[in-house]
Amino acid sequence: MAPVLLYAGLLGLIALVLSVNVTMLRGKKKILFGDGGDRELMFAIRRFGNFAEYAPLGLILLGLASAGGAVGWFIHAAGIALVAGRVIHPLGIKDGTGVPVPRGVGQLLTWLMIAATSVYLLFIYFG
Repeated sequence: MAPVLLYAGLLGLIALVLSVNVTMLRGKKKILFGDGGDRELMFAIRRFGNFAEYAPLGLILLGLASAGGAVGWFIHAAGIALVAGRVIHPLGIKDGTGVPVPRGVGQLLTWLMIAATSVYLLFIYFG
């Protein structure tokens, strides 16, 4: 379970950075609720929102895989993929222009992690 603690701590810090960014923008732009039609705030909210949509599921799957006896390299590979995906993804959500390569790479890493740990859990259950 110890490696999961590492990835949970890292994901917690990423969540903090993304949420502080939203709060700072809200203060700067004096927008207390929603995005107020402000594109910069809208993108900051989506960066945090996407993180909040995927990171908890990934962390739950990682913890269950660890509790189910997954070998260390698997936990580390899945944890690194999740953390890297959640760091890279928001870099591709800037202002809605250009090719969002980091966004796609980050999402792909996250999906691969979710798929691999889900299949592992099903293997454990049916195995």
